Amino acid sequence: IRLGQVRYEQISAEQWISDVFEGTQVIPFLAQHLEGVVFDHEKEMMAGTNDLVEKISGRRPMSVGEFVEKHREAFQ
Repeated sequence: IRLGQVRYEQISAEQWISDVFEGTQVIPFLAQHLEGVVFDHEKEMMAGTNDLVEKISGRRPMSVGEFVEKHREAFQ
């Protein structure tokens, strides 16, 4: 059964924060964190990979695609 597609769309930090906190009170430290993630992503500072998760946990980390597939219901 194919439940739907997940697609990527670049949005501003302000839009992401608005979407995350829609209908609830903004949590300032989380909003600041999200702004930092967007900044790092735009500067391509999140493009690299390493093996630290596997070294520490002894397990290979999930890819984003694997995570979305495992938790697909949360993205609908």
